[in-house]
Amino acid sequence: MGNKKTPQEFLPQGGMETILMAEDDSGIRDLLSLVLGTNGYNVICAEDGEEAVSKFKENKEKVDLVILDGIMPKKNGKEAFREIKAVCPKMKIIFVSGYPGDMLDFEDMEGQEVTCLQKPVRPAELLKIIREVLDKTNS
Repeated sequence: MGNKKTPQEFLPQGGMETILMAEDDSGIRDLLSLVLGTNGYNVICAEDGEEAVSKFKENKEKVDLVILDGIMPKKNGKEAFREIKAVCPKMKIIFVSGYPGDMLDFEDMEGQEVTCLQKPVRPAELLKIIREVLDKTNS
């Protein structure tokens, strides 16, 4: 009985890095922002791809990781990806999409190593992937 682990013990380590997250669904955006913020990350939110690119350009010196929804208004995830990579080729980016077909489109996009997650994504899984991507060194 005294050997039970609390759910908190299963959460991956957070961090202090800055993450730009673009998600057009306000409920998902708010939830992910809360999860990331309570795990130590600084979060910059964008409602669509166009705002993601704009906020990235404004904060490029601070941003350590970008999370892009695949399908968004104004600019989709791929368009935002290309514009962000044009500004900062080594930026680490994670795609999250609710559409299975999008995942294939994003894999190995333009010869880049791309991390793709399928919605719905559990907070613990997202935190684990974020930590892995952030800790991976660019070659």
